[in-house]
Amino acid sequence: MARLWKKRTICMAGGLCGCLVAGCHLNPAIAPVHVWSPPRLQSAVGRQVAIAPIVGDPKIAGPLHAAMLAHAPRDGGRQLVCVDAKRFLGDQTIQLASAIEGQSSDIAMLSLARRSGVDYLLSGEIVEQPSQARLAMHKASQHSGDGRYTSRNQAGETGETQLTVSWKLVDVTGDQPSVGFPVVTSAIGKSDTTMVAQAAADDAWKLIVPSVRQQSVTLATPRFTTGSHAVRKANELATDGQWMFAEESWRRVLVSHPKQHAALHNLAIAAVAKQEFDKANRLIGEALRLRQAPLYRETAVWIESCQRDYHKAFGLGDPIAGWSATRR
Repeated sequence: MARLWKKRTICMAGGLCGCLVAGCHLNPAIAPVHVWSPPRLQSAVGRQVAIAPIVGDPKIAGPLHAAMLAHAPRDGGRQLVCVDAKRFLGDQTIQLASAIEGQSSDIAMLSLARRSGVDYLLSGEIVEQPSQARLAMHKASQHSGDGRYTSRNQAGETGETQLTVSWKLVDVTGDQPSVGFPVVTSAIGKSDTTMVAQAAADDAWKLIVPSVRQQSVTLATPRFTTGSHAVRKANELATDGQWMFAEESWRRVLVSHPKQHAALHNLAIAAVAKQEFDKANRLIGEALRLRQAPLYRETAVWIESCQRDYHKAFGLGDPIAGWSATRR
């Protein structure tokens, strides 16, 4: 019995020493971070894009067409020139037809767009739309456990309020083939047609301009190492979205404890949020030189993946050093 107890004591001591040397990662902190995504079809930044009248029920097609024009991206790095195709239609009457019914209207619209000097023609067709009754009932929607908003009609049936639009982007110059993509705006939790149209327009613009998406990242949570308590307190700030204050705390930790690899790792993630990829790669490289943790290796790949998306989103070339952590 004494010998068994001695073995257990040695194992416990060894485990504790391991934590003291390497730092235990318990209850990892998950924080939100925003990163850039490239257009889902192709980039039209800096180009002229004509928005064709939307095909479908006028009650939703009209508001959607208006929302596309009103919410065209105008911020730096994403701006384009948005043109209402109705302007160059003039008095001409074109019977808009769906892709199933035929191509005659598409050809006529394309000809007018080409003469107007625009670069792209973006047309949409409503495939599925929420009923007016469902929109009205959505005011009393209940949030389900999986993050989807649902509404219940008088018959007791539950359904999701969603709008599906099939979008087609045509290169008016003819240099590139036309491309199409169905976009589903679901779980929007809106109670009127205008708000539904606005949400659908925001989704549609992501097809041809860069957009920001939110991701959840895992922060390093050290235990039993010098500066670990301060790192964990800074993590709490990051999980609340207070990245600026979290960065300041992690930097202060490194001043006192230059080998605190968890602080280096977390600062690398913060650098990605500011598109400072050279800095992020340098920081994660320093963290890996101090400790070859699986989390750090995964973060190195994530950083380069975000950098690839950023370069693609804004038409940037490959970095001088090339890509080392990812292959595509």
